[in-house]
Amino acid sequence: MKLSALATLMAVAVSSSHLMAGSTPPSSRATGSIKATQPSSVSTLAPLANGKIAFSSDRDGNYEIYVMAAEGSTPVRLTSNGAEDFDPEWSPDGTRVAFVSGRDGDYEIYVMNADGGGQTRLTN
Repeated sequence: MKLSALATLMAVAVSSSHLMAGSTPPSSRATGSIKATQPSSVSTLAPLANGKIAFSSDRDGNYEIYVMAAEGSTPVRLTSNGAEDFDPEWSPDGTRVAFVSGRDGDYEIYVMNADGGGQTRLTN
């Protein structure tokens, strides 16, 4: 898949906080920004056409998955464990989020409902 320059997100500084993001596929409808209220890193932004963004951040100590509205609502944490959760990707219909987690000792692929419920490991 070809990514345009606009689809490749680079490091962004907001106030005294630093947000970092990797490449993400283009989305014609999902726009907005994330305002950091505390120093944290953000990686793997996954915009959805309905205006929601899934992302991973270490704002609470280790990388977890969050969602928020593209216009800048308060992020909602979907995962909570001692291991890193990252690389969120929306399902085509926007009802589920796939992600990578190290919670079982190895990095495996998981899927969960858009509200964080029903977290299920898919790979072994």
